[in-house]
Amino acid sequence: MNGVLLIELDGGGSVTGVSPLADSTTIRGLVINSFDSAGVRVGGDDVLIQGNYIGTDSTGLIAKPNLGNGINGNSTGFKRTSVGSSNPADRNVISGNQDSGITPNTGDDDWVVKGNYVGLGSDGLTQLGNSVPFVGPGGLSIDNCSGAIVGGPEVGATNVISGNKNFGIYPDNVSGLVIQGNIIGPDWKGEAFDDPVQLGGIGLPGITGPFVNTLIGGVNGDEGNLIAHNHGAGVAVVRLSLNGSPIQSVGGISILGNSIHDNLSNSSFLLSESGLGIDILDAEMSDNSSNTTGPTPNDPSDSDTGPNNFINFPILNSVEQNGSTASINFNLDAADGENDQYRVEFFSNDTPDPSGYGEGQTFLGATTVTNGNSQIANLTLPSGTNLADKSISATTTAIDSNATSGFGSTSEFSQIVTATQTLIPSPEPTTPTSSPISSTGNPTPATNLAATGDNLKLLFLIASLLLLGGLGMLAKKHLPRTKSYNKKIKNAKKK
Repeated sequence: MNGVLLIELDGGGSVTGVSPLADSTTIRGLVINSFDSAGVRVGGDDVLIQGNYIGTDSTGLIAKPNLGNGINGNSTGFKRTSVGSSNPADRNVISGNQDSGITPNTGDDDWVVKGNYVGLGSDGLTQLGNSVPFVGPGGLSIDNCSGAIVGGPEVGATNVISGNKNFGIYPDNVSGLVIQGNIIGPDWKGEAFDDPVQLGGIGLPGITGPFVNTLIGGVNGDEGNLIAHNHGAGVAVVRLSLNGSPIQSVGGISILGNSIHDNLSNSSFLLSESGLGIDILDAEMSDNSSNTTGPTPNDPSDSDTGPNNFINFPILNSVEQNGSTASINFNLDAADGENDQYRVEFFSNDTPDPSGYGEGQTFLGATTVTNGNSQIANLTLPSGTNLADKSISATTTAIDSNATSGFGSTSEFSQIVTATQTLIPSPEPTTPTSSPISSTGNPTPATNLAATGDNLKLLFLIASLLLLGGLGMLAKKHLPRTKSYNKKIKNAKKK
């Protein structure tokens, strides 16, 4: 990151923050804190905000809150603001503010947010959350605007959005929102905090308007987000009601190709309390209740309505690995896809979610199908993949040619099944200096020479060891990460 910045603008709690009033203004290399409203209030088109600490001290490690947002758009329709970029030198630290970190609002279209730390200190390891717990909107509050892009698949575009005191991203009434390639919940290395405070990854409640063409992740390499280790649901799709009357319809939210896992339940925040990877729920505002939080069962013919139309998830019957191929038998009974077409995505998980319904730790592959029972998806797995005893889950996403992405509503994760193997995949090659590693990730057991009956070889080996004064062995176990995950970590790493 930028180390200690030298120019500090301290509002003393009684002064309005930095307010550029001209188009094409650049705000760079400043420490902006302690203002009585937003730290930066955008007042022109094509503004660049890069390389700043907003809401912290000059080290970027101690909160000095602005009393409003870190950055907001003033609700006056200023367009094409860029916050950060894919160049690490342009990374902003936007943390510690009393309201959300970043808030484009009414008419603030086509904002681009890339490569920032939102809710963390400049080390990417210290939680310095934006917002007030349970009340403020959290890290990014993107409202009443269109065309916002958060992150991206390119190197350096990853935002690390963690440590905030509500959801990491909390949009409302948006069109064309794209969220890709981010780390939401962990530190910049993708590791969990000992005491995570972020109350969910992405929350999508319909309050002032609908969601149109909202895409979380994607179907191409490195478009998926890492959404993990939040103290609440990974993604919550919520239809709010008041006295039984829905406030807004919520649908067409596509959640594709992400790594969503190890999110924790909580009992204090209704919208994310389940801790599911994806939770689709109705919530009643008058008494702060929900009868659909947690896994929502499928219904016959998928006739129910609600957020994302409560689209049915696949029913997994079996998963069998044969070498580098996984054959997955599943049923699908969904009713939201154009011409009855659906993308079914499959994931593996190291450990099952306590609910018995999956999260989605590692993306395995996808197939496009219509409804039917005992369908077979044959997935080609990366070399060395071992699914033995892994928990396998799946989602349904409707095909929708009218949507910008080509996709519509996504379901919750399915109930899990445990994978079996008929043929163990070949182990990865090892170097001469490392112990062989089996397909389970454990050292390969040594051959029992005595059991072979070849006692002469055994005696010869023992004698050789004694003459040589013993044999020292050093084994290191390397746990490979996926290409997509490694790239996200590289993107987020402090330069």
